[in-house]
Amino acid sequence: MKQITLVFVMLGFAGSLSPAQYSVSVSGGTGLSSIPRRLGNAHVSFLSTYALTSELDLGLSIGFQHFLPSGPSNQYTNVIPLTFEMRYKLESEGIRPYAQLELGAAQVESKFTEHYLYPIDFFEYAPDQPYPRKQKQWFPMVSLGVGAFFPLTNLFSLDLGLRLGVVAGGGVTSQTLVYGRVPDTIPIYQSNADEWNYLRLVVGIRTEL
Repeated sequence: MKQITLVFVMLGFAGSLSPAQYSVSVSGGTGLSSIPRRLGNAHVSFLSTYALTSELDLGLSIGFQHFLPSGPSNQYTNVIPLTFEMRYKLESEGIRPYAQLELGAAQVESKFTEHYLYPIDFFEYAPDQPYPRKQKQWFPMVSLGVGAFFPLTNLFSLDLGLRLGVVAGGGVTSQTLVYGRVPDTIPIYQSNADEWNYLRLVVGIRTEL
């Protein structure tokens, strides 16, 4: 919260030095991730920016990403990223290519399956039926992006771009305790991504205020 307050103070100070130019954009799309046993994702996001110069924008973004399971399953991974964004536009008029950097945190909510062992006799154990589990945590994240604004009217532009992001945890999909005869040496196999990536295609509408 302190970091977000500092951003608004900086934007307010910059606005006192030059005429303010704000913009808002809404975007969505699809993409891929490196989370085990997950296919692509669908995402939406909302971004509000302030133009420090004709080339450089600063802004805050919040979004929602839903990562789908790789097979018939009620498992899922939901991600809510909250990020500070810096965007550098290569042109100030017409078609405006840009590069951007996002820094922030993501709330990752995962639903996955897990197995435990139950004793058959004193030396022999076997896995029971799987059961679902949920977990929700915040993790640092960073994202790099490229794209371009295509003017539609004096106020509206079409935003097309790609985003490559890294989230520092939360990619759990399953945990299985495998059959064994010595309880303290039974291995644990866990499909987990302590750090995982995603690639998103972004299509959005941007308006300047």
